[in-house]
Amino acid sequence: MRRHIRDAAIMALAIVIIKLAFRLIPPAKGFYSLFEMGIWVGMGIILTTYIIIFVIIFLILVLTKEKKVKER
Repeated sequence: MRRHIRDAAIMALAIVIIKLAFRLIPPAKGFYSLFEMGIWVGMGIILTTYIIIFVIIFLILVLTKEKKVKER
């Protein structure tokens, strides 16, 4: 179970970093638009995105493991 949590956290972080990197490519309007309403709103959006992606990846990893166990 810990391995799934670690793998999901790493994958989710990679996805969020890649998404933010693409927003920084000029013109950086996409990145700046995250922080139009303030720094805390922008950080909240980034954190919420990370949590949602983490949960989705974690569920996929757990469900695929359960499927493999049932096949045996």
